[in-house]
Parts: sequence; C-alpha cells; structure tokens
Amino acid sequence: MLPQALIAPLASLLSFSLAAQDSTIYQVEYICETKIRKGRSQDGLNTLYFSGNRSLYVHNDFPIESGWAGESGNENRRVLHYIFGDSEGLPVYMDHSTDTMTYKNEWGDPNVNFIFSKPIPGIDWTILCLEREIGGYTARLAVGEFGGRTYEVWFTEEIPVPFGPYKLNGLPGLILEAFSRDEMVIYRFKSFRELKDPVVQIIPPADGVEITMEEFRDIRIEMLYRVESRGDVTDNSPHPNYEIEKNKWTILRDYKMKRAEKRKQRR
Repeated sequence: MLPQALIAPLASLLSFSLAAQDSTIYQVEYICETKIRKGRSQDGLNTLYFSGNRSLYVHNDFPIESGWAGESGNENRRVLHYIFGDSEGLPVYMDHSTDTMTYKNEWGDPNVNFIFSKPIPGIDWTILCLEREIGGYTARLAVGEFGGRTYEVWFTEEIPVPFGPYKLNGLPGLILEAFSRDEMVIYRFKSFRELKDPVVQIIPPADGVEITMEEFRDIRIEMLYRVESRGDVTDNSPHPNYEIEKNKWTILRDYKMKRAEKRKQRR
C-alpha cells in the first residue's frame, strides 16, 4: 500500500495526464495587488484557465469601458490615468505547443484594442529549498526576473503544469503566489478547481486589431505628429513603473531622443 503522503501527488499527476486527453479545463483564482503608476485597474480578482498546453489569464475587474480612472502621486502632485478599457478583461493567452503568447496592450487608442503575438517569455528560474503550504498544497520557492522586476514565486509540483499568474511561467508546477521584490506587484492564491461545466473557451483574444510592435510604434508616432502640429506639448512615454512590466513603453521616448540627436547633427 502506498504511503498517504504519496497518494495526493500521484492522484494529481494521473488526473492531469487524463486532462491532456479529455480537454478538462481547470481554473485558478488569484488576488492581484499593485502599486504601478497606471493605477489599480488590474487589481482584484484575476483568473487563470488552462487545459493541456494552453492557458488563458483574465483580469476580471478590469474596466470594460475606456475612461479616466486610477490615481497616483503624492500630496504635492496627484495624477489621474486614462484607462483603455477591454471587453475581454485584458487577456493573456499562451500555447506552449507552439511557443506563442497572444495578449492585449494596456496603452494605445481609446477606440481600438490592439492584439500582439510573440514567443512565450522565457524566465531563468532559480529553485530554492524553502517550502511552505498554500491552499493545502506543498509549494517551493523560486526566484526569477521578468519585465524588469525580480519575482519570488511559490509553485507546487502537485499540479505539474508550467502556468502562473499574468505572464509568469516555465516552472515544473503551477505558480500559486508571486511577489516582486520591489513590492510593486503581488499575486495571492485564492482557489483552484476543475470546471465541470465550463463556459469559458481557452482561445486567443479576438476583440481587437492584430498588430506588430513595429506597426504600433508607427501609429503612436503618427499620433505624436498630429498632437504636435496643433502646438501641444507631448509627454514622453509612460513612467518606467507605469505598468506591471517595467519600461514596457519606450516608443515615444526613444523616438524623441533620436529626433533630437538628428537635429543636433544638422546644426
């Protein structure tokens, strides 16, 4: 007879082996807490769905409509942030069989949702010996860098899939919790279950316009031209901590630096 300590992990491995064949969908709920400059639009309930090699991450409380929301700053200067709403909850879709990630942007045009595709980000994880219990699962500590931040994450090999919150991935078990060392981003585990009658489909986002980062850059620069032609002063790209991924948007800043350098050379 197998020791009791081995029954749960083996049962888990068996169930996930079967899941790869019958397309069972699993759901993981997280609570997200951030201190990013954009505001708290991605905070609250976040949900990860996965089946086989595919996953879909959704920000449940993300605003559907675009508008002014979120505030940052201090007593001397408070800044309101414009949120580009999304009907699909700003989804992140991953397909590990094709090494493809498809996701929505968080900065762009109030009338258009842009959809980007790129390889799944590889994260060089260091797995440590520390363990703790989370939600009844034995979790191990790992440390890795993603999006300009260092994350300490707790993952469990009792659920042997490479998924996790947002775009964190690549460990030999489900990431249950994640904390950035700069204390800007936190994901806390809430629940895990198999969906008996799933209504969700694990498919890439569809409400928007598929676009490359190069095409997006051209659109932003064209918008810059239009604003400047009216004599308005334009800001640089958003603050490095504007979003979860640090220094994600440098399009306008880089363009303005190159433009200034060309003007110097002409003198």
